[in-house]
Amino acid sequence: MFSGLDERPALGLDIEADGLGMCAGTAFNTPAAANRIGLRVAYIATLGNDPSSQLIREEFEIEGLATDYLEIEDRPLPGISVAFNSDGDRGFITNWGSDERYAEHLRMRAIDVATTIDARHFHAYVDDLPEVEAIALAAG
Repeated sequence: MFSGLDERPALGLDIEADGLGMCAGTAFNTPAAANRIGLRVAYIATLGNDPSSQLIREEFEIEGLATDYLEIEDRPLPGISVAFNSDGDRGFITNWGSDERYAEHLRMRAIDVATTIDARHFHAYVDDLPEVEAIALAAG
């Protein structure tokens, strides 16, 4: 996250930021908060052996978040979003660093977990996962 920008990035210009921060990202925030208030959390994710994945694994440890459904692959999976904050607004540039094989594998894992875990809350990006959404809705 770049902050303290005097202007927004524009093509052909170099600008400087007053602040820089790194974190696991927005998908991590809800499970971490639920864990902090004592809820049991099953976070389904796949990480790699790259620096970004290591940062996320460290945040799992710091938060005491269970890693039962965390899968580690011996390859880089650097899903990265860079946020730039200016004038009370923000923009993002994102590269997920994955391919269709990864997306399908994660979808199948989410379906498996959704059908086998007795959950009271389900939090996911379901735009591309209608089957998972249907399973969660059917389970109440």
